[in-house]
Amino acid sequence: MARVYSILILILITSFSFSQDKPLIIGMKESAPFTTQADDGSWSGISAELWSWIAEDLALEYKIEKKDLKGLLNGVQTGELDVSVGALTITKEREEVFDFSNSFYNTGFSIAVKKEGRGFLGILKSLWNPKFLKVILYLFLGLVLMTSLVWFFEKRHNNNPRTNHSDMHGMGWSFWWAIITLIGYDDAQPVSMGGRVIAVIWMIASVIGISILTAVLTTTLTVNSLESNIQGPEDLKAAQGPTATIAGSSSAEYLIKNHIPYAEYSSITEALQAVADAEADGFVYDKPLLRYAVTNAFSNQLTVINATFEPQNYAFALPSGSPHREEINRAILKFTSEDRWDELLIKYLGE
Repeated sequence: MARVYSILILILITSFSFSQDKPLIIGMKESAPFTTQADDGSWSGISAELWSWIAEDLALEYKIEKKDLKGLLNGVQTGELDVSVGALTITKEREEVFDFSNSFYNTGFSIAVKKEGRGFLGILKSLWNPKFLKVILYLFLGLVLMTSLVWFFEKRHNNNPRTNHSDMHGMGWSFWWAIITLIGYDDAQPVSMGGRVIAVIWMIASVIGISILTAVLTTTLTVNSLESNIQGPEDLKAAQGPTATIAGSSSAEYLIKNHIPYAEYSSITEALQAVADAEADGFVYDKPLLRYAVTNAFSNQLTVINATFEPQNYAFALPSGSPHREEINRAILKFTSEDRWDELLIKYLGE
């Protein structure tokens, strides 16, 4: 009987040791530049390389399984996956069903939109702005002032036949002179000393004024040709079409919460293509992922707006009560404080 007990104990010890040596199952989803799979099956990116550092530091054996977003979330919830690695956002709803590690990257949502002008009416509307109108007003006031001064000096000078007939005739010639001088055409010049002094002043002022007007006009038209009507999340509700997002993502939750009409897609590429094809007015998603995808595949068609909203914190996802959570947290704090972490961010994000 003692021998049987010894055998059973040996089997239990062996089984326990085997379970301890079992490699961790790591779920990864392609979310460039945080996780990207090469043709040979290897993984790179910010999250993938951070996990590699942690696993090496903690001497953890692991096996990577490729999953979609739903697979990553369900995997850690059921315990099928020991860790999910990618660009996973910490949310209240997710925290209720599984655990997260410490956050290792902070960002927010942005919107990818199509590069397109707003048409002729859009251009006229874009010109109706304080800066442009102010330049026009100053030039007009200068035009009126120079017309009055030149007429005042020239009407008393008998050698200028254009101004010595009548006040209306002289004022008309002075106005014509001020306009052609403003645009740089030398048709006729004042002959009085006072008129010539005014002419010199107006020529200099005209050069400066036209230069400012050209700069303002160029900037306004350039911005108009590149910008979309969507410049922030507040514009999404007024958009004619739906807003693209990824099914099951935190950005989808944001659109639902804010009652914004949306269309779900299975990948970033599909969602961006929908915007490029005008099937969707914009694509709401994590800003670094949007910028990376647009820069590498849609730079001629799409742009990412400057606005960043709804803060997002990335972390690794683990099953509730995971025995590895504390050691992973310590490793994250260790590596994100080192210079090589900054170098990794610069490598993939340029920041």
